Amino acid sequence: MKGIINQCAVELVKNKFGEEKLKQILKEAGLPEDIEIVALEDYPDEVTVKFIEAASKVLNITPEDVMLAFGDYWVNEFAPKKFRVIYGKYKTAKDFLRGMDETHKWATQTMEGSTPPHFEYEEPDENTIIMHYFSRRKLTKILEGLIKGVLKYFKTEAEVTQIDSDKPGAVCAFKIVFK
Repeated sequence: MKGIINQCAVELVKNKFGEEKLKQILKEAGLPEDIEIVALEDYPDEVTVKFIEAASKVLNITPEDVMLAFGDYWVNEFAPKKFRVIYGKYKTAKDFLRGMDETHKWATQTMEGSTPPHFEYEEPDENTIIMHYFSRRKLTKILEGLIKGVLKYFKTEAEVTQIDSDKPGAVCAFKIVFK
């Protein structure tokens, strides 16, 4: 996994829970307290998983809640500072979500060795998007947090439901019904 993901996770904990909690989480995860994460460097997925598990334990919340919080933080606080061009490209939550596959391709095109998720879309009606999620990492709760973060960012109400995907190789799908 690219370091930028881990940078965001560390920033989230530091900004929302404080330096002491971050130190406790790093210790619990078996990571150095003075860890320096390089955005474009590759890190084993296990580093991120250990951080999520340690954050869950130290903060006394579920790993799923950690991942949901990450998705929201990424969309609403971290990524707008790093990827302004992307945020300027979309005017609605629906358009932003429909552009996530293209965005991942664009953001990782110069990152050697990156393996971003892939999305395929269906729009059964004008108020519904079904996002089929393809990833070897299967971080469905992070994706759910990202989707809900996009809705929050654009101040848009929608019902988000994880469903089975009928696409071969898909981890799952998310049905987003806009109100």
